[in-house]
Amino acid sequence: TRYRLPRRRREQRLHIVPPVPSTQVVSYLSTANVGVHPLLPGSPNHEMALPNKLFEYLHAGIPVVVSNCHAMTAFVRENDLGREFEHGSIESLARAVREVLDGRREGQFTPAPGLAETYAWEAREPAIAEAYAAMLAQPPIARRL
Repeated sequence: TRYRLPRRRREQRLHIVPPVPSTQVVSYLSTANVGVHPLLPGSPNHEMALPNKLFEYLHAGIPVVVSNCHAMTAFVRENDLGREFEHGSIESLARAVREVLDGRREGQFTPAPGLAETYAWEAREPAIAEAYAAMLAQPPIARRL
């Protein structure tokens, strides 16, 4: 059975907005109560993904509700950033959002000091640059015909 929130209540609770400039995304997201990331589980790419949006939510300081993709769920649990839900289950999504909103009121799901900075581009850039430099220093792999 599908449940639909009456239109007036949907408009009060759910805001779908047009794109904002990339320089304003984190500031804009910080006005939200919760960030939801419903990535479809099952494909190896999605199971290993830590999408940019997850880190934008982190930098905005808002709790998250993510679908049950392995890497996202592990990251959210390990850092106590929110809850996961079973993709495709409205009941599971609603329960996770309720838990996060209730927990936020009690001071839960707040990123640990320095966590956002750890995952900022500025902090990661040296390691990424080093990895690329090491790869470029390697001789090309010969093709097998």
